[in-house]
Amino acid sequence: MLSSPAASTGRFLRPVLGGAARGISALVGPLPHEPSILRLSEYQVKTNIALAVLLAFVGVLSEAPPISGQAPAPEPAPEVAALDSLSDEGPWPRSLLEVEATRSRRCVPLLARLDALNEALNPVRTRTQRLGQLVDAVALEDTTRATPFDTDDPIEQAVLEWYEADQGLARQFLATGDTTLQAQRTEGREAILAQVREAGDAATAEADTMVAATGDLLQSADACLGVMFVRSFVLEACGETQNALCAEARGGTPSGRFRLMEAPEDLWGIETLRPWSQPSRLGLTAQGTLGGASTNASATRGNVAVVVGIEPMLQDKTVVEPEDVARFEAALDSLGLTFEHPRFQLVPGLAIRLDVWTPLGGESYYFLHFGGLANLADDVIWSASAATGAPIAYMAPVRKPVLDRLAAGEVMSLTAVRFPESGVMEGEAVYTIELPVVSQAEAVAAVIDYISSGQLQTDFTSLVPPGPGPAGG
Repeated sequence: MLSSPAASTGRFLRPVLGGAARGISALVGPLPHEPSILRLSEYQVKTNIALAVLLAFVGVLSEAPPISGQAPAPEPAPEVAALDSLSDEGPWPRSLLEVEATRSRRCVPLLARLDALNEALNPVRTRTQRLGQLVDAVALEDTTRATPFDTDDPIEQAVLEWYEADQGLARQFLATGDTTLQAQRTEGREAILAQVREAGDAATAEADTMVAATGDLLQSADACLGVMFVRSFVLEACGETQNALCAEARGGTPSGRFRLMEAPEDLWGIETLRPWSQPSRLGLTAQGTLGGASTNASATRGNVAVVVGIEPMLQDKTVVEPEDVARFEAALDSLGLTFEHPRFQLVPGLAIRLDVWTPLGGESYYFLHFGGLANLADDVIWSASAATGAPIAYMAPVRKPVLDRLAAGEVMSLTAVRFPESGVMEGEAVYTIELPVVSQAEAVAAVIDYISSGQLQTDFTSLVPPGPGPAGG
Protein backbone atom coordinates (compact mmCIF):
# COMPACT_ATOMS: atom_id res chain seq x y z
CA MET A 1 0.00 0.00 0.00
CA LEU A 2 1.24 3.47 -0.87
CA SER A 3 1.51 6.12 1.79
CA SER A 4 -0.30 9.44 1.64
CA PRO A 5 1.14 12.30 -0.40
CA ALA A 6 3.78 14.26 1.45
CA ALA A 7 5.96 17.22 0.64
CA SER A 8 9.43 16.15 -0.35
CA THR A 9 12.43 17.66 1.35
CA GLY A 10 14.68 16.65 -1.52
CA ARG A 11 16.89 19.04 -3.43
CA PHE A 12 15.40 21.01 -6.31
CA LEU A 13 17.76 21.27 -9.26
CA ARG A 14 17.27 24.33 -11.40
CA PRO A 15 17.76 24.09 -15.15
CA VAL A 16 21.34 25.35 -14.90
CA LEU A 17 22.23 21.90 -13.56
CA GLY A 18 20.17 20.27 -16.22
CA GLY A 19 17.09 18.17 -16.67
CA ALA A 20 17.17 14.53 -17.64
CA ALA A 21 19.28 13.78 -20.69
CA ARG A 22 17.39 10.90 -22.17
CA GLY A 23 18.98 8.52 -24.60
CA ILE A 24 17.65 5.95 -26.99
CA SER A 25 18.84 2.36 -26.83
CA ALA A 26 17.93 -0.12 -29.53
CA LEU A 27 18.12 -2.87 -26.94
CA VAL A 28 15.40 -1.29 -24.84
CA GLY A 29 13.32 0.20 -27.63
CA PRO A 30 12.15 3.41 -25.91
CA LEU A 31 10.10 6.12 -27.50
CA PRO A 32 12.01 9.13 -28.80
CA HIS A 33 12.14 11.88 -26.21
CA GLU A 34 10.47 15.13 -27.18
CA PRO A 35 10.52 18.44 -25.27
CA SER A 36 6.96 17.69 -24.18
CA ILE A 37 8.03 14.59 -22.24
CA LEU A 38 8.56 15.37 -18.59
CA ARG A 39 9.48 13.61 -15.42
CA LEU A 40 6.96 14.31 -12.67
CA SER A 41 9.56 16.39 -10.87
CA GLU A 42 9.78 18.67 -13.93
CA TYR A 43 6.10 19.63 -13.85
CA GLN A 44 5.71 22.88 -11.93
CA VAL A 45 2.30 22.99 -10.27
CA LYS A 46 2.63 26.21 -8.29
CA THR A 47 5.03 29.10 -7.95
CA ASN A 48 6.89 29.19 -4.66
CA ILE A 49 9.88 31.47 -4.27
CA ALA A 50 10.99 29.40 -1.30
CA LEU A 51 12.31 26.74 -3.66
CA ALA A 52 14.91 29.36 -4.49
CA VAL A 53 17.52 29.76 -6.60
CA LEU A 54 20.22 28.62 -4.56
CA LEU A 55 19.39 25.19 -3.30
CA ALA A 56 21.03 23.80 -6.38
CA PHE A 57 24.16 25.85 -5.83
CA VAL A 58 24.67 26.14 -2.11
CA GLY A 59 23.45 22.69 -1.18
CA VAL A 60 25.17 20.85 -3.98
CA LEU A 61 28.47 20.05 -2.33
CA SER A 62 27.37 17.44 0.15
CA GLU A 63 24.58 15.72 -1.73
CA ALA A 64 24.48 12.69 -3.97
CA PRO A 65 23.38 13.25 -7.55
CA PRO A 66 19.71 12.80 -8.44
CA ILE A 67 18.55 9.95 -10.60
CA SER A 68 18.55 12.21 -13.64
CA GLY A 69 20.86 15.09 -14.32
CA GLN A 70 22.81 16.81 -17.03
CA ALA A 71 24.43 14.17 -19.21
CA PRO A 72 24.86 13.21 -22.84
CA ALA A 73 22.44 10.81 -24.43
CA PRO A 74 23.88 7.31 -24.16
CA GLU A 75 24.89 5.54 -27.33
CA PRO A 76 23.45 2.02 -27.44
CA ALA A 77 25.85 -0.88 -27.63
CA PRO A 78 26.09 -3.07 -30.69
CA GLU A 79 24.57 -6.52 -30.56
CA VAL A 80 26.96 -8.71 -28.63
CA ALA A 81 27.65 -12.24 -29.75
CA ALA A 82 28.92 -13.51 -26.41
CA LEU A 83 30.64 -12.68 -23.17
CA ASP A 84 32.46 -15.98 -22.96
CA SER A 85 35.87 -14.51 -22.17
CA LEU A 86 35.98 -12.87 -18.77
CA SER A 87 39.11 -10.80 -18.21
CA ASP A 88 41.34 -11.34 -15.23
CA GLU A 89 41.52 -7.77 -13.99
CA GLY A 90 42.92 -8.53 -10.58
CA PRO A 91 41.42 -7.02 -7.43
CA TRP A 92 40.44 -3.76 -9.19
CA PRO A 93 40.10 -2.43 -12.76
CA ARG A 94 43.44 -1.71 -14.38
CA SER A 95 43.01 2.10 -14.71
CA LEU A 96 41.48 2.67 -11.27
CA LEU A 97 44.66 4.02 -9.64
CA GLU A 98 45.36 6.48 -12.44
CA VAL A 99 41.75 7.65 -12.67
CA GLU A 100 41.36 8.28 -8.95
CA ALA A 101 44.74 9.98 -8.66
CA THR A 102 43.72 12.34 -11.45
CA ARG A 103 40.32 12.97 -9.87
CA SER A 104 41.78 13.80 -6.45
CA ARG A 105 44.32 16.23 -7.91
CA ARG A 106 41.82 17.83 -10.27
CA CYS A 107 39.10 18.34 -7.67
CA VAL A 108 41.17 20.41 -5.22
CA PRO A 109 41.05 23.66 -7.26
CA LEU A 110 37.54 22.97 -8.55
CA LEU A 111 36.10 22.55 -5.06
CA ALA A 112 37.95 25.66 -3.91
CA ARG A 113 36.23 27.62 -6.68
CA LEU A 114 32.90 26.04 -5.84
CA ASP A 115 33.34 27.01 -2.18
CA ALA A 116 33.99 30.59 -3.27
CA LEU A 117 30.86 30.57 -5.43
CA ASN A 118 28.76 29.20 -2.59
CA GLU A 119 30.10 31.88 -0.25
CA ALA A 120 29.26 34.59 -2.76
CA LEU A 121 25.76 33.17 -3.26
CA ASN A 122 24.92 32.95 0.45
CA PRO A 123 23.46 36.50 0.70
CA VAL A 124 21.30 35.86 -2.36
CA ARG A 125 20.10 32.58 -0.90
CA THR A 126 19.23 34.29 2.38
CA ARG A 127 17.30 36.92 0.46
CA THR A 128 15.41 34.31 -1.53
CA GLN A 129 14.50 32.31 1.55
CA ARG A 130 13.17 35.46 3.17
CA LEU A 131 11.05 36.24 0.11
CA GLY A 132 9.65 32.72 0.36
CA GLN A 133 8.56 33.45 3.94
CA LEU A 134 6.84 36.61 2.75
CA VAL A 135 4.99 34.68 0.02
CA ASP A 136 3.74 32.19 2.62
CA ALA A 137 2.67 35.01 4.94
CA VAL A 138 0.67 36.69 2.17
CA ALA A 139 -0.86 33.48 0.82
CA LEU A 140 -2.04 32.45 4.30
CA GLU A 141 -2.82 36.02 5.45
CA ASP A 142 -0.71 35.36 8.53
CA THR A 143 2.16 37.76 9.17
CA THR A 144 3.35 35.75 12.17
CA ARG A 145 4.93 33.39 9.63
CA ALA A 146 7.39 36.12 8.70
CA THR A 147 7.99 38.05 11.91
CA PRO A 148 9.99 40.05 12.73
CA PHE A 149 9.71 42.40 9.75
CA ASP A 150 12.48 44.70 8.61
CA THR A 151 10.67 47.97 8.02
CA ASP A 152 13.77 49.40 6.34
CA ASP A 153 13.29 46.88 3.53
CA PRO A 154 10.77 48.25 1.00
CA ILE A 155 9.36 44.80 0.17
CA GLU A 156 8.81 43.88 3.81
CA GLN A 157 7.28 47.28 4.53
CA ALA A 158 4.97 46.83 1.53
CA VAL A 159 3.81 43.46 2.89
CA LEU A 160 3.02 45.03 6.27
CA GLU A 161 1.07 47.84 4.63
CA TRP A 162 -0.86 45.36 2.49
CA TYR A 163 -1.73 43.29 5.56
CA GLU A 164 -3.08 46.27 7.47
CA ALA A 165 -5.17 47.36 4.49
CA ASP A 166 -6.41 43.81 3.88
CA GLN A 167 -7.50 43.40 7.51
CA GLY A 168 -9.40 46.66 7.26
CA LEU A 169 -11.26 45.40 4.18
CA ALA A 170 -11.98 42.11 5.95
CA ARG A 171 -13.57 43.93 8.88
CA GLN A 172 -15.68 46.04 6.53
CA PHE A 173 -16.85 42.90 4.72
CA LEU A 174 -17.93 41.26 7.96
CA ALA A 175 -19.82 44.39 8.92
CA THR A 176 -21.54 45.07 5.58
CA GLY A 177 -21.45 41.87 3.53
CA ASP A 178 -20.40 43.93 0.50
CA THR A 179 -18.95 41.37 -1.96
CA THR A 180 -17.00 44.04 -3.85
CA LEU A 181 -14.73 44.24 -0.83
CA GLN A 182 -13.70 40.63 -1.36
CA ALA A 183 -12.74 41.46 -4.94
CA GLN A 184 -10.62 44.33 -3.64
CA ARG A 185 -8.92 42.00 -1.21
CA THR A 186 -8.09 39.55 -4.02
CA GLU A 187 -6.66 42.33 -6.18
CA GLY A 188 -4.54 43.59 -3.30
CA ARG A 189 -3.22 40.13 -2.49
CA GLU A 190 -2.27 39.43 -6.12
CA ALA A 191 -0.57 42.81 -6.39
CA ILE A 192 1.65 42.27 -3.34
CA LEU A 193 2.44 38.71 -4.42
CA ALA A 194 3.52 40.05 -7.81
CA GLN A 195 5.78 42.56 -6.07
CA VAL A 196 7.42 39.88 -3.93
CA ARG A 197 7.84 37.58 -6.92
CA GLU A 198 9.45 40.37 -8.89
CA ALA A 199 12.01 40.69 -6.12
CA GLY A 200 12.50 36.93 -6.32
CA ASP A 201 13.09 37.16 -10.06
CA ALA A 202 15.72 39.82 -9.43
CA ALA A 203 17.47 37.54 -6.93
CA THR A 204 17.37 34.69 -9.43
CA ALA A 205 18.86 36.90 -12.13
CA GLU A 206 21.63 37.98 -9.76
CA ALA A 207 22.47 34.36 -8.96
CA ASP A 208 22.38 33.38 -12.62
CA THR A 209 24.84 36.15 -13.43
CA MET A 210 27.21 35.03 -10.69
CA VAL A 211 27.05 31.41 -11.82
CA ALA A 212 27.48 32.32 -15.49
CA ALA A 213 30.64 34.23 -14.58
CA THR A 214 32.23 30.94 -13.43
CA GLY A 215 31.99 29.44 -16.91
CA ASP A 216 31.74 25.64 -16.87
CA LEU A 217 32.57 25.31 -13.17
CA LEU A 218 29.39 23.44 -12.23
CA GLN A 219 29.80 20.91 -15.03
CA SER A 220 33.53 20.48 -14.40
CA ALA A 221 33.02 19.98 -10.66
CA ASP A 222 30.31 17.34 -11.12
CA ALA A 223 32.84 14.51 -10.85
CA CYS A 224 33.98 15.93 -7.50
CA LEU A 225 30.62 15.81 -5.73
CA GLY A 226 29.67 13.01 -3.37
CA VAL A 227 32.79 10.97 -4.17
CA MET A 228 35.79 9.61 -2.30
CA PHE A 229 39.28 11.07 -2.62
CA VAL A 230 42.79 9.74 -2.05
CA ARG A 231 44.46 11.70 0.74
CA SER A 232 48.02 11.67 -0.61
CA PHE A 233 46.99 13.02 -4.00
CA VAL A 234 44.77 15.67 -2.43
CA LEU A 235 47.66 16.86 -0.27
CA GLU A 236 49.94 16.93 -3.29
CA ALA A 237 47.52 19.25 -5.10
CA CYS A 238 46.79 21.37 -2.03
CA GLY A 239 50.28 22.73 -1.47
CA GLU A 240 49.67 25.85 0.60
CA THR A 241 46.00 26.10 -0.40
CA GLN A 242 43.63 26.74 2.48
CA ASN A 243 40.17 25.32 1.93
CA ALA A 244 37.84 22.78 3.54
CA LEU A 245 39.08 19.75 1.58
CA CYS A 246 42.74 20.54 2.15
CA ALA A 247 42.20 21.21 5.85
CA GLU A 248 40.48 17.86 6.30
CA ALA A 249 43.15 16.04 4.29
CA ARG A 250 45.83 17.52 6.55
CA GLY A 251 44.18 15.88 9.52
CA GLY A 252 41.60 18.43 10.52
CA THR A 253 38.35 17.53 12.23
CA PRO A 254 36.21 15.44 9.85
CA SER A 255 33.22 17.42 8.62
CA GLY A 256 31.35 14.52 7.09
CA ARG A 257 31.46 16.33 3.78
CA PHE A 258 34.50 14.53 2.36
CA ARG A 259 35.56 10.88 2.36
CA LEU A 260 39.31 10.41 2.23
CA MET A 261 41.00 7.08 1.55
CA GLU A 262 44.66 6.32 2.16
CA ALA A 263 45.19 4.51 -1.16
CA PRO A 264 43.30 4.36 -4.49
CA GLU A 265 42.74 0.64 -4.21
CA ASP A 266 40.89 1.19 -0.91
CA LEU A 267 38.05 2.81 -2.84
CA TRP A 268 37.19 -0.32 -4.81
CA GLY A 269 36.63 -2.28 -1.63
CA ILE A 270 33.85 0.06 -0.50
CA GLU A 271 30.34 -0.86 -1.65
CA THR A 272 27.11 0.87 -0.70
CA LEU A 273 23.63 -0.46 -1.41
CA ARG A 274 20.36 1.42 -0.96
CA PRO A 275 17.28 -0.81 -1.18
CA TRP A 276 14.23 0.03 -3.23
CA SER A 277 12.41 3.03 -1.82
CA GLN A 278 8.85 2.86 -0.56
CA PRO A 279 6.61 4.56 -3.14
CA SER A 280 4.10 7.14 -2.01
CA ARG A 281 0.94 8.48 -3.58
CA LEU A 282 1.22 11.38 -5.97
CA GLY A 283 1.47 14.74 -4.23
CA LEU A 284 3.08 18.15 -4.26
CA THR A 285 6.68 18.53 -3.17
CA ALA A 286 7.94 21.44 -1.12
CA GLN A 287 9.08 23.02 -4.39
CA GLY A 288 5.64 22.94 -5.99
CA THR A 289 6.37 20.07 -8.37
CA LEU A 290 4.75 16.65 -8.56
CA GLY A 291 6.35 13.84 -6.60
CA GLY A 292 5.62 10.26 -5.61
CA ALA A 293 4.34 7.25 -7.55
CA SER A 294 7.93 6.10 -8.03
CA THR A 295 10.59 3.85 -6.57
CA ASN A 296 14.33 3.41 -7.11
CA ALA A 297 17.40 1.67 -5.75
CA SER A 298 21.12 2.34 -6.00
CA ALA A 299 24.45 0.59 -5.78
CA THR A 300 27.89 2.17 -5.47
CA ARG A 301 31.33 0.58 -5.72
CA GLY A 302 34.22 2.93 -5.26
CA ASN A 303 33.17 6.06 -7.13
CA VAL A 304 30.98 4.21 -9.63
CA ALA A 305 27.29 4.70 -8.83
CA VAL A 306 24.20 3.37 -10.58
CA VAL A 307 20.60 4.30 -9.77
CA VAL A 308 17.63 2.53 -11.35
CA GLY A 309 14.00 3.39 -10.81
CA ILE A 310 10.44 3.21 -12.05
CA GLU A 311 8.65 6.55 -12.25
CA PRO A 312 5.88 8.13 -14.32
CA MET A 313 6.61 10.07 -17.50
CA LEU A 314 4.31 12.82 -18.73
CA GLN A 315 3.60 13.99 -22.25
CA ASP A 316 1.59 17.10 -23.10
CA LYS A 317 -0.77 16.11 -25.92
CA THR A 318 -1.42 19.71 -26.88
CA VAL A 319 2.14 20.32 -28.12
CA VAL A 320 3.03 17.07 -29.91
CA GLU A 321 2.19 15.43 -33.21
CA PRO A 322 -0.55 12.77 -33.39
CA GLU A 323 2.06 10.04 -33.95
CA ASP A 324 3.73 10.97 -30.66
CA VAL A 325 0.41 10.60 -28.86
CA ALA A 326 -0.07 7.25 -30.57
CA ARG A 327 3.34 6.01 -29.43
CA PHE A 328 2.55 6.84 -25.81
CA GLU A 329 -0.81 5.11 -26.11
CA ALA A 330 0.92 2.06 -27.57
CA ALA A 331 3.32 2.01 -24.62
CA LEU A 332 0.38 2.10 -22.19
CA ASP A 333 -1.49 -0.59 -24.12
CA SER A 334 1.56 -2.87 -24.07
CA LEU A 335 1.51 -2.68 -20.28
CA GLY A 336 -2.23 -3.23 -20.07
CA LEU A 337 -2.71 0.18 -18.46
CA THR A 338 -4.96 3.18 -19.13
CA PHE A 339 -4.66 6.86 -18.25
CA GLU A 340 -7.39 9.32 -19.21
CA HIS A 341 -6.72 13.06 -19.10
CA PRO A 342 -7.67 15.67 -21.72
CA ARG A 343 -4.22 17.19 -21.81
CA PHE A 344 -1.60 14.79 -20.48
CA GLN A 345 -0.55 11.23 -21.10
CA LEU A 346 1.26 9.27 -18.41
CA VAL A 347 3.20 6.02 -18.71
CA PRO A 348 5.57 4.23 -16.28
CA GLY A 349 9.17 4.99 -17.20
CA LEU A 350 12.48 3.29 -16.58
CA ALA A 351 14.92 5.86 -15.18
CA ILE A 352 18.66 5.18 -15.01
CA ARG A 353 21.62 7.24 -13.92
CA LEU A 354 25.18 5.96 -14.12
CA ASP A 355 28.05 7.97 -12.67
CA VAL A 356 31.37 6.89 -14.12
CA TRP A 357 33.75 9.76 -14.70
CA THR A 358 35.95 7.85 -17.13
CA PRO A 359 36.39 4.16 -18.04
CA LEU A 360 38.24 2.25 -15.32
CA GLY A 361 39.34 -0.80 -17.27
CA GLY A 362 39.22 0.02 -20.95
CA GLU A 363 35.52 -0.79 -21.14
CA SER A 364 33.63 0.13 -24.29
CA TYR A 365 30.04 -0.19 -23.10
CA TYR A 366 27.89 -0.57 -20.01
CA PHE A 367 25.06 -3.10 -19.85
CA LEU A 368 22.22 -3.12 -17.34
CA HIS A 369 20.85 -6.63 -17.33
CA PHE A 370 19.12 -9.46 -15.51
CA GLY A 371 20.98 -12.63 -14.63
CA GLY A 372 24.51 -13.29 -15.77
CA LEU A 373 24.19 -12.23 -19.42
CA ALA A 374 23.86 -15.86 -20.45
CA ASN A 375 20.96 -14.91 -22.73
CA LEU A 376 21.84 -11.52 -24.14
CA ALA A 377 18.71 -11.05 -26.24
CA ASP A 378 16.41 -11.51 -23.25
CA ASP A 379 18.53 -10.30 -20.35
CA VAL A 380 19.83 -6.89 -21.49
CA ILE A 381 17.66 -4.00 -20.28
CA TRP A 382 19.79 -1.05 -21.42
CA SER A 383 23.23 -0.26 -22.76
CA ALA A 384 25.38 2.81 -23.38
CA SER A 385 28.80 3.74 -24.66
CA ALA A 386 31.50 4.25 -22.03
CA ALA A 387 33.07 7.19 -23.86
CA THR A 388 30.92 9.99 -22.43
CA GLY A 389 33.10 11.85 -19.93
CA ALA A 390 29.98 12.68 -17.91
CA PRO A 391 27.20 10.95 -15.97
CA ILE A 392 24.84 9.00 -18.21
CA ALA A 393 21.12 9.59 -17.70
CA TYR A 394 18.32 7.73 -19.44
CA MET A 395 14.56 7.54 -19.26
CA ALA A 396 12.03 5.78 -21.47
CA PRO A 397 8.71 3.96 -21.12
CA VAL A 398 9.44 0.64 -19.44
CA ARG A 399 8.80 -2.54 -21.42
CA LYS A 400 6.40 -5.08 -19.96
CA PRO A 401 8.94 -7.95 -19.78
CA VAL A 402 11.29 -5.70 -17.79
CA LEU A 403 8.50 -4.55 -15.47
CA ASP A 404 7.32 -8.11 -14.90
CA ARG A 405 10.83 -9.35 -14.05
CA LEU A 406 11.38 -6.45 -11.66
CA ALA A 407 8.06 -7.19 -9.96
CA ALA A 408 9.13 -10.83 -9.68
CA GLY A 409 12.24 -9.77 -7.77
CA GLU A 410 14.84 -10.75 -10.38
CA VAL A 411 18.33 -9.39 -9.73
CA MET A 412 19.68 -6.58 -11.91
CA SER A 413 23.37 -5.89 -12.46
CA LEU A 414 25.50 -3.35 -14.28
CA THR A 415 28.42 -4.83 -16.21
CA ALA A 416 31.23 -2.88 -17.86
CA VAL A 417 32.33 -4.65 -21.04
CA ARG A 418 35.26 -4.16 -23.37
CA PHE A 419 35.70 -5.58 -26.85
CA PRO A 420 39.41 -6.39 -27.32
CA GLU A 421 39.16 -6.95 -31.06
CA SER A 422 37.52 -4.45 -33.36
CA GLY A 423 34.60 -5.92 -35.21
CA VAL A 424 34.49 -9.04 -33.03
CA MET A 425 31.47 -8.90 -30.77
CA GLU A 426 32.87 -11.15 -28.08
CA GLY A 427 33.37 -9.03 -25.03
CA GLU A 428 35.21 -9.23 -21.73
CA ALA A 429 33.47 -8.27 -18.50
CA VAL A 430 35.65 -5.75 -16.68
CA TYR A 431 33.54 -5.45 -13.53
CA THR A 432 29.97 -6.00 -12.38
CA ILE A 433 27.91 -4.12 -9.80
CA GLU A 434 24.81 -5.89 -8.53
CA LEU A 435 21.79 -3.80 -7.50
CA PRO A 436 19.92 -4.68 -4.32
CA VAL A 437 16.71 -6.70 -4.46
CA VAL A 438 15.55 -5.76 -0.95
CA SER A 439 11.95 -4.49 -1.26
CA GLN A 440 12.19 -4.58 -5.08
CA ALA A 441 9.21 -6.82 -5.79
CA GLU A 442 7.00 -5.09 -3.23
CA ALA A 443 7.90 -1.55 -4.33
CA VAL A 444 7.53 -2.18 -8.07
CA ALA A 445 4.25 -4.05 -7.54
CA ALA A 446 2.94 -1.16 -5.43
CA VAL A 447 3.64 1.34 -8.23
CA ILE A 448 1.97 -0.93 -10.81
CA ASP A 449 -1.09 -1.43 -8.58
CA TYR A 450 -1.32 2.30 -7.93
CA ILE A 451 -1.44 3.01 -11.66
CA SER A 452 -3.62 0.07 -12.73
CA SER A 453 -6.21 0.70 -9.99
CA GLY A 454 -6.91 4.19 -11.35
CA GLN A 455 -5.86 5.87 -8.10
CA LEU A 456 -2.91 7.59 -9.77
CA GLN A 457 -5.23 9.07 -12.39
CA THR A 458 -7.58 10.31 -9.66
CA ASP A 459 -4.73 11.90 -7.70
CA PHE A 460 -3.20 13.44 -10.83
CA THR A 461 -6.51 14.97 -11.92
CA SER A 462 -7.02 16.50 -8.47
CA LEU A 463 -3.59 18.13 -8.65
CA VAL A 464 -3.62 19.01 -12.37
CA PRO A 465 -7.27 19.69 -13.27
CA PRO A 466 -8.19 19.56 -16.95
CA GLY A 467 -7.52 22.86 -18.67
CA PRO A 468 -4.60 25.08 -19.63
CA GLY A 469 -1.65 25.35 -17.28
CA PRO A 470 2.11 25.36 -17.05
CA ALA A 471 3.86 22.44 -18.66
CA GLY A 472 7.14 22.76 -16.90
CA GLY A 473 8.98 24.36 -14.04
